Amino acid sequence: MSLKPRAGCSLLCRWIAGIFGCAVLSAGCVRANRERREPGVEVKCLTSEQRQTSAVLPDSHWLRIDGTTIEKVTPTGELSWSTKMPVTESLLPGLSVAANNTVYMRDKQRVLALGSEGAWLWERPEPIQGAADPSYQPVAMSDSGVIVRSGQQQYRAYSHTGSLRWSVDVDLKGGPSEKPMVLPNGLIILRGQNDAVCLSPSDGKVEWHQNRG
Repeated sequence: MSLKPRAGCSLLCRWIAGIFGCAVLSAGCVRANRERREPGVEVKCLTSEQRQTSAVLPDSHWLRIDGTTIEKVTPTGELSWSTKMPVTESLLPGLSVAANNTVYMRDKQRVLALGSEGAWLWERPEPIQGAADPSYQPVAMSDSGVIVRSGQQQYRAYSHTGSLRWSVDVDLKGGPSEKPMVLPNGLIILRGQNDAVCLSPSDGKVEWHQNRG
């Protein structure tokens, strides 16, 4: 059984069909295959690599990544532009969208910046050693730059043009437990298992270190 849009369906219709198909297959695959109420019907579970990744943009458009293709779609479902990934490695889960519509993404070797018109703005080497957990996801800063975890206890901030702004080492017990949080006032919060660090967005200075024991 598969959920497919009808011929002539709009881009938005196709995306919705894909999302609902993913939800139905993911939530019901185990139950459906167990019950087998319809002879010959097989429901396949989708892996995370097969599911589409989407992101809302500040200009009310939205972005879709499907394999190596990235598409920007208008609020009315029309295709604004389409571009190919400049790398072959799989992206890490999680996109981060800056206020200026720059989209930041990352694989295990680099961080990439995609402009609002579909042009690749820059990429910087940021190799990840070992498992790439969610704490390595790039996070857009309040001034449209980006902060990334660069090592076990190291973070780097890049401007929206790709220049390195600062690099800082922190001391989070047990290492970072999640991706950075950027507050509305620009301050950056890094969390460990039992502590947290606050960084200044301008220079990476540690504003405070909270330890919960």
